[in-house]
Amino acid sequence: MKKEQGFTLIEILISLSIIAIIFMAVINSNIMGFRVLHFNQEKIDNQQLSRIIMSRIRPYIRLTTEIDTSYLPDQLYIKFYPQLDEGKNYNGMTFGLKENAEFFYQKHYLDGSLSNQMSITSSDNILVKNLSFSYLAGQRTIELSFTLENGFVSDYKVVDRILLRNTEITTP
Repeated sequence: MKKEQGFTLIEILISLSIIAIIFMAVINSNIMGFRVLHFNQEKIDNQQLSRIIMSRIRPYIRLTTEIDTSYLPDQLYIKFYPQLDEGKNYNGMTFGLKENAEFFYQKHYLDGSLSNQMSITSSDNILVKNLSFSYLAGQRTIELSFTLENGFVSDYKVVDRILLRNTEITTP
């Protein structure tokens, strides 16, 4: 009688169990990698959006010659030396939040008319919340703070201070 060579059922089950454990570990590490990738991408999106907002506001605040504090803390109304835009001179801007959590700016023209509210943020998945402006008199700065909120990453709080150059403050 010949002795047959082969694997027993127990050996096959043990080897399949080991392969399944290794396969699950590889799949788990891939899933965690994708989660970390998505988390970091959301953080990068928040940082880019905050830079866009600040790069849009900062030049106007630096041009400021007058700030009306009656709009604070929800909105910022500033006046500056007249600028030319599409054939119209404007000398003021208002920054604030729309009801749908979009950050906007609006130009104030010399003839008293206003431009449409133009959105700085228009992302479907990122909302701007808790916008606030404050004037720090001793430091001659405007402090702008807001929170970016989306579904995956925890809220991203932004606080920036912008140094004022030749500004007088009016309080009606």
